[in-house]
Amino acid sequence: MHRNHKAREAVLKMLYEYEFNKNKEMVLNNKNIFFEIKGKKLQEYAKDLFEGILSNLENLDLIIQKYLKNWQLERIALVEKNILRIAAYELFYEKDVPAAIIIDDAIELSKIYGNESSPKFVNGILDCILHKELGERVVKTK
Repeated sequence: MHRNHKAREAVLKMLYEYEFNKNKEMVLNNKNIFFEIKGKKLQEYAKDLFEGILSNLENLDLIIQKYLKNWQLERIALVEKNILRIAAYELFYEKDVPAAIIIDDAIELSKIYGNESSPKFVNGILDCILHKELGERVVKTK
């Protein structure tokens, strides 16, 4: 599990909460979400990730929608949609994090919070985004 896993997990919860209240400040002030993240640096990463995703939400959704075969983004489970948003954002904007780690962590989150078909679905969409949108990005593993 990557060191940013807890931050991504918190962002997943933040995005989920945001879907219901559309109040960014209320979500950011929810101390329960940040309680599980140890360290100021990871808390800042989670906050920046959340705000970055919200700032780029329309673009991220368009990219994800492009690779959904016979589905509309609105019909995807909230958990899967938000896992895809987190990973897509990181693939595009967090160039210092290897793509393999981003995708592996997204799959792990989908195993924990999704259903039995979620990991395969998430992996398939992210693989398409990585290779068709970001073909120049090298997949690195540790």
